[in-house]
Amino acid sequence: MIDMADSTKGTPVLVQIFEGKEPDQFFWITQRLIIFKGGTSTKYRNLFAEKAIEDYTYNAGSMALFRLQGSSLENMQAIQLNMVAGSLNSSYCYIVQTEEAVFSWTGSLTSSRDHDLLDRMLELLNPDWQPKSLREGGEPDEFWMALGGKSEYTREKEMRKHIEDPHLFVCNFSEDDFKVKEIFSFTQDDLTTEDVFILDCYLEIYVWIGSQSNVKSKLQAIQCGMNYLERDILAQGLSLETPLYIVTERHEPEFFTCFFDWDVSKSHMDGNSFERKLALLRGEKKLETPPRSSCRAYSSEYSQSGSRSKSVSSNRVPRSASPSSFSKSYLTSSNGGAFSSPDVIAKKLFSEQSADHSSTVDFHKLDLGNSAETVNSSLVAENDDDDDSNLLIYPYERLMLTSDEPVSDIDVTKREAYLSKAEFQAKFGMTKRAFYTLPKWRQNNLKVSLNLF
Repeated sequence: MIDMADSTKGTPVLVQIFEGKEPDQFFWITQRLIIFKGGTSTKYRNLFAEKAIEDYTYNAGSMALFRLQGSSLENMQAIQLNMVAGSLNSSYCYIVQTEEAVFSWTGSLTSSRDHDLLDRMLELLNPDWQPKSLREGGEPDEFWMALGGKSEYTREKEMRKHIEDPHLFVCNFSEDDFKVKEIFSFTQDDLTTEDVFILDCYLEIYVWIGSQSNVKSKLQAIQCGMNYLERDILAQGLSLETPLYIVTERHEPEFFTCFFDWDVSKSHMDGNSFERKLALLRGEKKLETPPRSSCRAYSSEYSQSGSRSKSVSSNRVPRSASPSSFSKSYLTSSNGGAFSSPDVIAKKLFSEQSADHSSTVDFHKLDLGNSAETVNSSLVAENDDDDDSNLLIYPYERLMLTSDEPVSDIDVTKREAYLSKAEFQAKFGMTKRAFYTLPKWRQNNLKVSLNLF
């Protein structure tokens, strides 16, 4: 894996992922994925034959239970589970394959989006199937017999885990020692080129390698990350199978830089840390301006613990980017420089007019794309103490990504801005003014947890 990464151009991000611990980004890359139990390799089959144990490898005529999950038709998965009633969950849809029939089962807490995923995945698994549609609570006896009998299963709404605030650590390690020191209220400037850092995001870990650090191989970086997971510095109960990303200086992907107020020009400065700081004090930025390249992610089919996967891609739409890749504080101009985003420009313009006690903004004079919606969200941030009478207001149910009756005339990157003051307070647990003072990455995490991003 490391040799493959080293042989490619652009120094790609290397990610160590374990089965069952896949991050959201992995599924965004694979788009449509079917994971079967068992395996097809000779080594796997010989192992089962030698130990005389039953092989559960999937085949077209076997009995199987699949759980459906995903956020769209371009990001959906079917995962084969143990054929028992305890594998069910009211928050998902399932496909049950028996020797005599195929059942599609929809949990009572699923949405119309989940039902669409179920229909499409049935076609991908086997277009010849004629499934018997069942809703939770209306199952026939033959359904429960196929699962080994009726038993208890999870019936409560499955909620996304809260994304903790990230923690940044600088690492100092040798063959016999490993020490880390936390950096509080961190910024991009704390990423010194001579050091190695660990960004702990709780659900995933990033190891950042400075270009002038003494870590010269990705294998060393992986070992550094594993040492951190073993010590569980913050006593979070981290699993050794937590997704581990290896990021190199000057090749940071947007799903890493979104945790900082990232300045592209700083990340491409020459010299050591002292020389860079001196250049900044003098007002100089010695830039290397390589052409902006898109972030690519690579996935491979592999067999581990007897598992195999099949990826089904669609040519109708381009591959989706990571959900977090859209949370940028800066855009890149045609000459490689950085300039403030429309949100920042609009907010500054409004702030200047607010100083003159002006209550109106001429949207037609702002050549910023969807200026009206952008300034609307800034108005919300600045005028939290005013009433909602001058703003576009919609209920939370219509603003969600999975709404059955979505609103069409809004800026989809600012869905939260169209909530009323009362509903915003109820959903976010804070005022709009407080929300818009949070770092951009923190705002995005909160919106993701409420299905608004």
